[in-house]
Amino acid sequence: MWRRYYHVTHRDNVANIVVAGLDPTMSRGKHKVVWLCSVSRLPWAIAHVSAGHQWPIEKLRVLSVHVDPRSLKTWRWRGIYISDLNLPVYGLGNAEQILAQGPIVQPLMEK
Repeated sequence: MWRRYYHVTHRDNVANIVVAGLDPTMSRGKHKVVWLCSVSRLPWAIAHVSAGHQWPIEKLRVLSVHVDPRSLKTWRWRGIYISDLNLPVYGLGNAEQILAQGPIVQPLMEK
């Protein structure tokens, strides 16, 4: 049973991620994990990454991955997950355009 989750990053990171996948060893944070969110937490994740790294939203990209939820660990907040697996990317979207679409009620970036 696979589900779609999302990862937010700077557009400069996208080319390497598409080639190598979302690699937890490349994480710049204290925890060497891949951070993912559900579609309901995507607007929060975009704002969080923008504010935390001081990157403008127009420079952010949203990557979608398909993951078995049993392989994820939940984090402190509902809809936020971490993974220690290298994950291939299945979709790519512009964070600014995603936010401009308004409330998110369905999966994004259909393949």
